[in-house]
This record gives sequence, C-alpha cells and structure tokens, in this order.
Amino acid sequence: MAASIASIFELQIERVPNFAAADNCWDALDAWLRPRGFVSLRIPRGITYARKVYMMTCGPSPRGNGLFHAVVSFRGEIVHDPHPSRAGLADSEGWTDVYFVAIDPARDIRGRSVAKCRQAQ
Repeated sequence: MAASIASIFELQIERVPNFAAADNCWDALDAWLRPRGFVSLRIPRGITYARKVYMMTCGPSPRGNGLFHAVVSFRGEIVHDPHPSRAGLADSEGWTDVYFVAIDPARDIRGRSVAKCRQAQ
C-alpha cells in the first residue's frame, strides 16, 4: 500500500507509513492524508467513478498468501505494481478502487494556494 501511495504522490517511500501494520489501515491512511489536504474515497470495483485519474486499487494478492495487495491504476487498468513480481492482483473479484480526493481543491499537495502558485510562475 505504501509503495503505491508513494508512486501516486511522487514521494520517497520512506516518507509514507506502513498503513497495513495499523489496526485499521483506512483510518491510518486518512489520518496521514488529512494534513496533506486529501481524504480517501474507497469504491468497490464495478461502480464507475472517475476513471481518468490515477488511483490505488486493492485486492487479493496473486501470491496466494491470503493477503491484500495494492497497485496503481489509471482508467481502470493496472499501470504500476510496486512488487518485484509485477504480477498485479488476483482475479478482479473483491477489488476496491481508492481515490485521493482533495479536501480543498484550491490547494495543492504542499498546502499552497493554486492561485498563488500560478502568480509566482
């Protein structure tokens, strides 16, 4: 999960916690996202939302270990699997798309006003 989030937000993986180790990974993820101006929106695969954005998709690991795995998707297709095997996810049953939604769309990920960033250019 952390590697997929680091990829989407273009962060070094060391800057992203291991949410899977938390008692509730979704609560831990949202607690980390909020100060950065985002919340997660989890939608079961099969329900169409915004497909023209990068998202994290979670589902059963293809390694048969009973764990869930996270990859990066775009337009409903897996575009990056951070695991060295690059095997993606097991069958699409039970997949969840996780969108990162801006709490205040007028601010960028660093908390700066988008208007002020444009003025500085």
